[in-house]
Amino acid sequence: MTQPIADSDRLRDVIVVGGGLAGLTAAYRLRDRDVLVLEAAPRAGGRVCSVLHGSVPLNLGAHMFSGLGTPVGDLVAELGLTRTPIRGALMAMSLGGQHMQGRPELWPLRLPMSPRARASFVKMGLRLRWGAARMARAMANGTDATFEDHRTLAQFIGPLHPQVATMLAALTERSGGDPATMSAGHALRSFTYVWSGQAPGANLSGGSQRMIDALVAAIGTDRVVTNTPVTQVRDSGDHVCVDLAGTQLRAKRCIVSTPAPIARTVLSGLPDACKTALGQITYGAFLSVALGVRGAAPWRGAYALATPDAPLSVMFDQGTGTDTGTLSSLMLFRGAAGAAQLAALSDDALTECAHRHLHDLFPGSAFQIETTHIARWPHGAPVAQPGRATLQAPLQMPLGRIALAGDYFHSPNMAAAITSAERAVALTRADPVPVA
Repeated sequence: MTQPIADSDRLRDVIVVGGGLAGLTAAYRLRDRDVLVLEAAPRAGGRVCSVLHGSVPLNLGAHMFSGLGTPVGDLVAELGLTRTPIRGALMAMSLGGQHMQGRPELWPLRLPMSPRARASFVKMGLRLRWGAARMARAMANGTDATFEDHRTLAQFIGPLHPQVATMLAALTERSGGDPATMSAGHALRSFTYVWSGQAPGANLSGGSQRMIDALVAAIGTDRVVTNTPVTQVRDSGDHVCVDLAGTQLRAKRCIVSTPAPIARTVLSGLPDACKTALGQITYGAFLSVALGVRGAAPWRGAYALATPDAPLSVMFDQGTGTDTGTLSSLMLFRGAAGAAQLAALSDDALTECAHRHLHDLFPGSAFQIETTHIARWPHGAPVAQPGRATLQAPLQMPLGRIALAGDYFHSPNMAAAITSAERAVALTRADPVPVA
């Protein structure tokens, strides 16, 4: 049910449509104005989400936070929050009962696979290392947006043994995409972060939800309205009309920070080029199952453990940097097409699947699963397909009194959400540029 809006006939300074990280960041920067955030879901924050099991946070979405000097780290510090270092390996794998950490180049010596599969794995590793090194140079000189944007990751690597192709898919699913559809540049950027040590090496102390709670508190809880889907946003010349079910709100400016397909649907009068670009942004689904587990913790040492031969393709140990006693905080994850298929299962079926998966990974270990939480994210992450760089200009074209924000503007992560919000705020504070 749509929430009632107080003073619905008032002309506000800014209405923000979408209360994910981008929308909340924008409203936080505009908190000195008469700002209102409208979020369709029952809670604000989107994929930045965690719950508490006792005093231990269980993360269900975004969970890696970078440090000072980055958009995420600076906002964390500004909100008075702290980060907990990740102590485990960011890349580990379990296959056929064998758990591997350390340098991936050495895994073929230990992984249970045929000689042909071993050769294919070596080929994949060499191609990824070579591509990541070139991407690092492109990132340094600012040309990474167009680097390897003309072909998919599968085309960049070439044919692989089926077993190795499954392993690669398990690794890329963390970005929401499949090697056969995502651009090589999109995937190589992620591998570059991990192998160069640039990957965000910390969790948020107390859980990811603390960032959302801090933003909402700073904006004002009465100015962040949930359960309120927007049906249309249109620029009326001297103000913006925002239509809800049975209510119309007005504002001098509007920031639309929903996923691209929703923005394309609710925005009226979009220039054709911008509408087309929004329609070409594709998303991969995410499915997360958070577990509070008491007892033995044989998973310690690996923060991210890929499990390519299982229904859930990666396990994150969220407690590597804290002393949680005998209680572990785990997140079992699946992305892309596999996530969309699993999401159709009932909560009971998913719970049974996750519990069986954990016991199969660590047979004979003495642990007890105390609590289970499930999150389905249909718009898990925007996945750049070949040609993504050509969409940037139309996405950033002037829209009059309306500005766009969201992690689809750049490499999809929290930093992209925050930087796009900062750009939208700058446009909001400036004189409106007529729609092209």
